[in-house]
Amino acid sequence: MKNGMIETRDGDLLLGIHKEFDLYGNQKRPITTEEQVLLFAIGKGIQEGKIVSVNRG
Repeated sequence: MKNGMIETRDGDLLLGIHKEFDLYGNQKRPITTEEQVLLFAIGKGIQEGKIVSVNRG
């Protein structure tokens, strides 16, 4: 994120967070502050309608 704006490279960070959970939803390591902020920003953006799903097909 830069100045509160989600960037394309944040997709890599999200995939990294995803890899830190096992099959049962347990974390292999605690998520960092940066990861927590990104998850919060995305959740807030979805709630406010600023982030929407796009079908590129």
